[in-house]
Amino acid sequence: MKKKILTDEGVFFEYNLANLYSRMYAFLVDQLLVFVTMIALSMAISVTIGFVSNKLATIISTFLFFLLQQGYFIYFEYKWRGQTPGKRMMQIRVAHVNGFDLQLNQIIIRNLVR
Repeated sequence: MKKKILTDEGVFFEYNLANLYSRMYAFLVDQLLVFVTMIALSMAISVTIGFVSNKLATIISTFLFFLLQQGYFIYFEYKWRGQTPGKRMMQIRVAHVNGFDLQLNQIIIRNLVR
């Protein structure tokens, strides 16, 4: 499906909207990267802090998982202009309805609501 935009300068441009499959594939790639990173962090935390307290290691791992899950998407969508590694692989990106890049506050709200 194509989307047609008229810019403030009076220029028309078109772009293709991402379909469900490309969005899901991109999301699965991103989740896999987050999952692998979290396993590595959890193992490192277990080795270093697990000797002191398993509960403390679990609390720290859970907190880091939340930060990683949210921070991953916010960081990449902001730094890579609406793309994460998965979205870049699928050649899609997040954009404002008018076709422009999202602002940081829009990216943060978008990802926290997800």
